[in-house]
Amino acid sequence: MARLLICFFSLLLFVPFQTEAAMLVDLQSSEGELQARLTISGDTLLNDDQGQPLLTAADQLLCTLTVSSPENMAVALPTFSGPNFGDFTLLDQGEAKTRRTAIGLESERQWLIEPYNPGPYQLPELLITARRGDMTTELILPRPELVAQEIQAGDEDLDDILPPAGPGKPVARIMALAAGALVILALAIWIFMRLKNKGPKCLPPKERALAEMALLTDLAPRDQVEGLAFILRCYLDSRFELRCLEQTYNEYGPTIAACEEIPRESRDIFLAVLEHCDLIKFSNIEPAPGKTEEIAAQIEKGLEPCPLAKPDDKTCGRW
Repeated sequence: MARLLICFFSLLLFVPFQTEAAMLVDLQSSEGELQARLTISGDTLLNDDQGQPLLTAADQLLCTLTVSSPENMAVALPTFSGPNFGDFTLLDQGEAKTRRTAIGLESERQWLIEPYNPGPYQLPELLITARRGDMTTELILPRPELVAQEIQAGDEDLDDILPPAGPGKPVARIMALAAGALVILALAIWIFMRLKNKGPKCLPPKERALAEMALLTDLAPRDQVEGLAFILRCYLDSRFELRCLEQTYNEYGPTIAACEEIPRESRDIFLAVLEHCDLIKFSNIEPAPGKTEEIAAQIEKGLEPCPLAKPDDKTCGRW
């Protein structure tokens, strides 16, 4: 509805609107049976002399990584837990999604990023890992450099300003003002809807932990154990602001044990799971059959009595 209003009043007042996102990066790479495509798009308003879009320090960018692989390959896409995406600021990270296609599987993840100041920006190392049996394939995408331009108003723009219009008829002025107000209202609705639906959305910490755990079933047992431990540490770091991602078990263990916001039963379960996962990770012990399912069930049992984050909780959606 908002777009229809914009189109109608744009034609009425001869005001051009640009609604499609501009493509800044589109690169492809492959390794063996893995094929990856990285696209970066943004609603930039600046163009160079050839009409190509330019990145500015005021833009937000949507980075999309798509990987095609055979069905019998378990693909792990890169994950970022900190505030940075290379030189960019990471605003949001989407869930990894996998869907079947006519030729195999297609995995996808999105990141919402932005620059901060004008200057050169480089992407982080995007490592894609795929496993099939005992064979591991790794693909590292190229790291293009983007340059954020500073928005400056040149003197040449002043020539486009029309001279003041003379007084017109009252009815014509009222109609022009009303049409202008409707255009501004439609534009405000359009901007609100774009910002509301733009990019991936974060789940509350508990829901995200359960969703991430469900994506580990195709990995090897040792990788599943490491993934389960990482998801649990991310949950504790996000929901209860415990520094589980920055410290070792010996450092964050006492902090978990002393956190009264976590139910006592859950604390005991989380500590036992993290200690057992570290034992498997730093040794040559191979998880026994059914051990990963047992660990996942213990984590779910520990998450069940944990309090949910309130909508206004400052930790909600941070991970």
